[in-house]
Amino acid sequence: MSEAEKTHFMSIHPFQANREDSDYCRCGAPREHPEHETGKFSDGYHTVDELYAHRVALWKALCRVRASDDFIWRSRFHSDGSNLPGWFVLGLGWERGEQITYHLPDDEWENCDFARELERAPLFDGHTGKDVLERLNKL
Repeated sequence: MSEAEKTHFMSIHPFQANREDSDYCRCGAPREHPEHETGKFSDGYHTVDELYAHRVALWKALCRVRASDDFIWRSRFHSDGSNLPGWFVLGLGWERGEQITYHLPDDEWENCDFARELERAPLFDGHTGKDVLERLNKL
């Protein structure tokens, strides 16, 4: 588990000590338990993988229904020409302060043919997760 994953996991499960020499993690499960694969973590109702699949489907659906009114785009490259192999960006909005973007796995590319294809994404406005939630709530 990376340091970032550890920090995140520790923030989710603050009720137990997490010692490197322990055979158990903070959630009380043995360290080799399959639930320790990030995508398999569950709140008892959904796994991270399931919630991520829902996020992808909801984002595609929102962009699809907004495509006639908003600037919906997709690109395999960021504005600086960099990319994340295996991923592309599906975005709403162009201007600073209105962008909402998510990286989606490449196998979703063809399912996003409603979006305008760009050689490079618009210049990133620096939005954070908090900004995205605020912008989504204003739609």
